[in-house]
Amino acid sequence: MKIKLKVNSRLKNVEESELIKELFEVEDFLILLSKNLLNNISPELALKLAVNQFNGGLKPIFQNAVEAIFTGSICLKEAVEKIISSLNNPQSKQLFHYLMDLIGYDAKRRASVVIKTLYRLKENQQLYYKRQSILKSQEFKIKFLVNIMSLVLGMICSLSPWFSITPLLLNTDYIINPFNISFKLHSSPYVIITFLVISVLNAYLLYTSVKIEHKLLFILLAPLLFTAAYITGTLILSTILQGWV
Repeated sequence: MKIKLKVNSRLKNVEESELIKELFEVEDFLILLSKNLLNNISPELALKLAVNQFNGGLKPIFQNAVEAIFTGSICLKEAVEKIISSLNNPQSKQLFHYLMDLIGYDAKRRASVVIKTLYRLKENQQLYYKRQSILKSQEFKIKFLVNIMSLVLGMICSLSPWFSITPLLLNTDYIINPFNISFKLHSSPYVIITFLVISVLNAYLLYTSVKIEHKLLFILLAPLLFTAAYITGTLILSTILQGWV
């Protein structure tokens, strides 16, 4: 069973990760409930035991519904409807509707079937977390690569004056009287702009290839690293050339 999230007006302000987390917590809770139903106890007591065993973020929702049952204010069916109305993920709601069908007939017999289904969903849950781990690893590698490339481009740009100095070093007049040569210690503005655009474009393309939070912030970090590397390289080059002169 693949995780597919349906979007409606209520879900617009809810993060996808929160919806998936809610679904996984519902699956864990229903596994506990189904196991309790196998012990030949009433659905109400099985629900209460499941709430006591459950430690997820949805526990207050489940707990309020169970307390309402045992205080006599609502019945089991109304408690389940109350839980369903508090959930955001449509798939979570569908699972609880499935639960209502379960407790409406032979709960023990159907609980074993539900457990098998839920464990299959549990495998999907494990695959999801494995996929998230891989994506986080790729995200780190891409961030590292973009930052290193921005620094390297900045250093290369700062070294561009060497391309104009090299012909001078091969000039015989320079060999005879090297102190009459005035060095160009700054890169051409066109070179700087070209390398800067490459740095930003590289960051944009790589960060767009993966789903990364605060993408704009990391894209803006690229020109900052480029500028820092360029200034550092220029200062080092200036120091070296001034030492020669």
